[in-house]
Amino acid sequence: MHPGKRGPSLTQGPHGPALQRSLEAADFTGQAGLAGGAPDDARNSCSPYLRRPRVVAIDSLAVAPDNFRVSQRSTGPKVPFQSDPHVKSEAPANKAHAAREALRQRIDAELAELGTIKISSWMLAEPPAATPTLDDGREPASEVELDAALGALLWRAREQLQTSHSFHVIGPDGALVAVLMPQSGTLSVRPLVAQDELDALELHRRPQAAGKSPPDYRQTDTATVLWRFALFGEPASEALPPHYRQMPLRLNQMPPLDRTMVAGRHYKLMRLLHERSHTFDELRAHTGLSEKQLHRDLTALHLVGSLGTN
Repeated sequence: MHPGKRGPSLTQGPHGPALQRSLEAADFTGQAGLAGGAPDDARNSCSPYLRRPRVVAIDSLAVAPDNFRVSQRSTGPKVPFQSDPHVKSEAPANKAHAAREALRQRIDAELAELGTIKISSWMLAEPPAATPTLDDGREPASEVELDAALGALLWRAREQLQTSHSFHVIGPDGALVAVLMPQSGTLSVRPLVAQDELDALELHRRPQAAGKSPPDYRQTDTATVLWRFALFGEPASEALPPHYRQMPLRLNQMPPLDRTMVAGRHYKLMRLLHERSHTFDELRAHTGLSEKQLHRDLTALHLVGSLGTN
């Protein structure tokens, strides 16, 4: 079809005759249906092809609490608002939560009856391990006891620990107890050692190539065994230089240890030494520690390189 040229009308198409009859019989005013009392659908329809949309007037300013209220001008009946049956209503109180809350309150009440449990901070820093057994029935040394004995051995031989060699710790029966690498400070320790062997341990120098330990040995370091030697070993009192008891002391650095190794009293002691220098007597007055305990704590800080003097 060219622009500006009209095409055929709807009545000229295939359904033209039927459409023409419907248009002729249609009442576009709606008066015929209203006068004859025709049903609602008939009043709102003109023909099978044309329908008038049903208009419902809604009073937007009159809103009921439950939903919009249909205006009096609406021809349809008022339908109250109904909730969707597929939407679940709010569930009642959670019974499982109530049971947990009751259990928590009962546990709190039982703990309150126990009162205050007095424990030492070093007990929290050194959790007990499972006690292993030896095949010959001898009493095995604990991890702390073995580390303290190794720390004492290394402190006594501190002048001979060249970094160009490795060192083997040998027990009284000639078995390998530990392997030390002074260059890196790593220490590999046999898991089970009898208590009666700790006083007879010997240190032997070996080439660096002999520094590889068996795969089942426990891995630790020199700072850890020296720390445990100062706190639990004997005679640790000799490891602190005498002038540390008279001169002001200061904190050089934090101990190169795992945080679980350091007790709360050590943090308090280090905070005091970090703020300013203190003498032995001043630290004892601030911390309230006994002379023996303060001596051990300062020895531990000294052996791992954290304590110095002015």
